[in-house]
Amino acid sequence: MFGVAIRVTAFAAGLLLYHFGPLDSLLASGDFTSMGGLTVPTIFMFALWAADRNDRWPVTLAQLFLALSFFLSGVTKLSYVGWRWYTGSNIQQMALTYWSLSPRPAALWLAKHAWAARSVAIGSGSLDALFIVAVFS
Repeated sequence: MFGVAIRVTAFAAGLLLYHFGPLDSLLASGDFTSMGGLTVPTIFMFALWAADRNDRWPVTLAQLFLALSFFLSGVTKLSYVGWRWYTGSNIQQMALTYWSLSPRPAALWLAKHAWAARSVAIGSGSLDALFIVAVFS
């Protein structure tokens, strides 16, 4: 915690993360439906553990993993649903579905306003396609 035996404690933390990983799905609620795994943080921890202080590649690797999660999410949406996923009506349906799991006023507001749902659809498609550019900029 204060710079004492960082490598040993990081290794122990990684082992504990994998040991308690199955509990992660039990603790997740209906609000938190993605990024529930501990694989990427554990790999990032091991990469930081193996690198020198001046190396930048562990941070770039973590950025790449995060960017790939967005990019591959977009690829999956396109391969299973197609371009219809990025429409306002689909976003409105998703908002109502999530509202039924966890009633939040913003979900109902989004479902009532078609222009806002179209904006979210455009933003979602842009984020899925272009977030990976941030790694290489």
